[in-house]
Amino acid sequence: MTGNRYSGRHVTTITPAQFELVYLLCSQIHDAKFRALWLGNKSGYKSQSEADQALCDRLARLLKNNGEKIDAAFRMSGLTREKWTTRADYRERTIARAISGKESNAPLATNRSVSKELEFHLPAVTNNGTHREYVISPAPGQKDGWFPLGAVSLVGGPSGGSKTTWMLQLLLAQASKASLYGHDTYGRPYLMLGADRGEDAHKRTMDRMNLSHASVPFKPLPLAWDLGAAQAIVDQIEATDPIPEVVFVEGCDMLVTEVNSIKAVSYFVHALQKIAQHYRVAIIGSLGSPKVKEGHGYTATRDNLLGSGGWGRTVETVVLLSFPKNDDTSGRRNLTVVLRNAPAEKFPLKFVDGLLEIDPDKHDEDNREAGQASKDIEWYQAQARLAQKNPAKKWWTTLDMERALDLSHSTADRHVKHDHAKGHLVKKTRSKSQGPGGQAAEYRWNDSKTNPLWVEQQTREQDEQGEAF
Repeated sequence: MTGNRYSGRHVTTITPAQFELVYLLCSQIHDAKFRALWLGNKSGYKSQSEADQALCDRLARLLKNNGEKIDAAFRMSGLTREKWTTRADYRERTIARAISGKESNAPLATNRSVSKELEFHLPAVTNNGTHREYVISPAPGQKDGWFPLGAVSLVGGPSGGSKTTWMLQLLLAQASKASLYGHDTYGRPYLMLGADRGEDAHKRTMDRMNLSHASVPFKPLPLAWDLGAAQAIVDQIEATDPIPEVVFVEGCDMLVTEVNSIKAVSYFVHALQKIAQHYRVAIIGSLGSPKVKEGHGYTATRDNLLGSGGWGRTVETVVLLSFPKNDDTSGRRNLTVVLRNAPAEKFPLKFVDGLLEIDPDKHDEDNREAGQASKDIEWYQAQARLAQKNPAKKWWTTLDMERALDLSHSTADRHVKHDHAKGHLVKKTRSKSQGPGGQAAEYRWNDSKTNPLWVEQQTREQDEQGEAF
């Protein structure tokens, strides 16, 4: 088949209208509810008339409320019957109701709540009373965590900026309650929806990350935009058991017809917010970032997202991934996490065996200068001296360090991990009898030969003593 023509023997030429219908059906192949109705499956509806209305409602959205096209498409579905072909009053009334957006008088046999914009076929998830449920916990001393439940957040970055890789690592880490950059996680079920790539592309990413294809629940989204795309997200959430608490929508900017229109973007994000609130999920979308020269980006970090400023203004957590010095051939990335009510956090990352990890050796204007490194080491050693008089001071946490040196949590966490990797610090090992994780990690100065700074210090002291004699 090429364009709208078929070649070969015994093949009937199709009209443009028929070709449009074929294209429409192909775009909805992953929509289980549409497919069931199209094939004539009336289960879940009290009557065939209700099933007729449900299919017409969907066709109206897909065919831009064109009554003739809705009628023509319906006649080719498995629901068509004599009542549809002979009762013009019934047919016209059903199509008119679908175009007007008015819901059917009779609800589905299942719990059905239909707003003017979205159709929900499952009851809303009850909020447990708190507005502080997150995918990633707040930093010590802060109240705001990353990606609140019941809200929409975004991950932005240039094409090839590793947004999907980073999100896959985050989803898998939080699912196992593993710590992420010094933050606790909660083990929430999740779902990944692909708008800008199919299953094969997803599998190739998983191969590069050395992950099994089955380890991540992935579903491609059908071809749709704006409200149609939001409805497709609803349908995929409802088709997932159990209902996920985290939904990653890959390629959100491809689901909006006018990405530069603040009206179109705000309308789409509003629809996503309704979904997030109805099912009490954290919706995290990925999208591109504008092409700018280094140092020429927007002053407000939230505005460094592709298209309208409506993206950053209407969502909660905003994560940005960028290439250091705009070098898209580099295996390094700069990660910035911007929260509504807490300081931003920054992390230097690099690829190791297909995964993004903290880069302890990266030194630039955002990382530790020589003077700060000296202050850190002096503080470690001061804590070791205090421990000689008071053993309770032997072990300390990142929070102790950030308070003592007036550092942000992300900076203190990065410095501690850097010095631990270099052998300057020892991390306290917890036994199984101490119970599950979740407690802050504890460290101390490494006063052994495995610490090159300690060895250097001992050598210098011995030399000074020799000179004294």
